[in-house]
Amino acid sequence: MLVAKPLAPIGRLPLAATTNNPALNHFSIAKYRFTLTAESDIVLPVYKGATFHGGFGRALKKISPAFYDYFYTATAKPFALTPPLDERPEYPPGSTLQFDLVLFGTAIAHFPICFAAFEFLGQQLGFGYNRGRYRIHKVQTLTPGGAAQCIYEDRTWRPAQPLVPGQDIASTHHGKHTQPITLALQTRLRLKDNNRLVRETPPFTLLLNRLLGRLQTLSTFYQQQPLLSQPVRQALLERAANINIQHTLGRLVPAPAF
Repeated sequence: MLVAKPLAPIGRLPLAATTNNPALNHFSIAKYRFTLTAESDIVLPVYKGATFHGGFGRALKKISPAFYDYFYTATAKPFALTPPLDERPEYPPGSTLQFDLVLFGTAIAHFPICFAAFEFLGQQLGFGYNRGRYRIHKVQTLTPGGAAQCIYEDRTWRPAQPLVPGQDIASTHHGKHTQPITLALQTRLRLKDNNRLVRETPPFTLLLNRLLGRLQTLSTFYQQQPLLSQPVRQALLERAANINIQHTLGRLVPAPAF
């Protein structure tokens, strides 16, 4: 957990980085929350990210090698997975666990194959150290404000609009901020600088630079136009230099590469 505070008022962001940016109309995400019900004992490691990533990839490769290539071998992976954040290692039959799947841009249209892969993983391949079985009980879509809408429950699909335009995300966080903010790193962070893993608290400029790079790559491959021009990106990084990370709660643990 990082606590960051502006050293001085940041000022208004460049036009193309705010809600007036036309490219935001073409940048969309969809966030899905899966609730799984264990049908047999499932044994997982304390940190479950690698298990979920590996299981998803293994199932995709079995049911559709072409979609495995799309999701796992592309220059920019068009998804993000947030595993269960609890540290319990065992899930007996009847217990539940949740994880979040975020799809970017054109990858949203391929949600059905993602659902099929997780279903195949739980029903056919088996999951965890002991290849336990689960069923998908529920899937919800989440908005930037945290509102949830159920689109699937107990083998029944419901109509929904999972797509969240970039304009909606930008509008939620638009405005000046001069008070400290807390950044909670809920999963392990793998960050490199000068080709070396970062093991200490990184400067805010480095964090923002990596985030902007990820956004730019995603928008280049999975939407109709790049999200940020180079002058806008540079202007954002210059403003980031005025933000100081005051302290870190916990310790940085580099995440494994997937």
